[in-house]
Amino acid sequence: MTSTTSADLVAAATATAARLRHGGRALVFGSGPAAADAQRLVAALAREAVPALVLPGGPAGFAAAVELFGTRRDVAIALARDGGDYPMAAALIAARARGLLTVALVAPAGPVARVAGIDHLLTTGPAARRRLGELLRTLLHEPV
Repeated sequence: MTSTTSADLVAAATATAARLRHGGRALVFGSGPAAADAQRLVAALAREAVPALVLPGGPAGFAAAVELFGTRRDVAIALARDGGDYPMAAALIAARARGLLTVALVAPAGPVARVAGIDHLLTTGPAARRRLGELLRTLLHEPV
């Protein structure tokens, strides 16, 4: 697995912004400490009047929330400071099956990085998560 580049971040942000501009929502979820990152990203998007929702994990897991709230216009954004966990991987599989754009910002090892077909798998640290948030907010104000 190669390291994520700035071009990868721009591609993920551009694809996400395009979905959001066409009526989609950002469905964001994080495991462990990244749950707070998910809340911060949703708060930043909300300040820009972008429909966004932090998905609860809980006993039913993130996949149940994706199935309940996700539509083909939406974007599923998974955040994990490590490689994520199996409930997060299951949510991305469910999102892909429902036609959501899938974006994962995780460490390069772990269950999430092994999910086939993630649209934008960004293997990064916390600095890149902040950069993606900044890119999303910038792209929402410019044509894609």
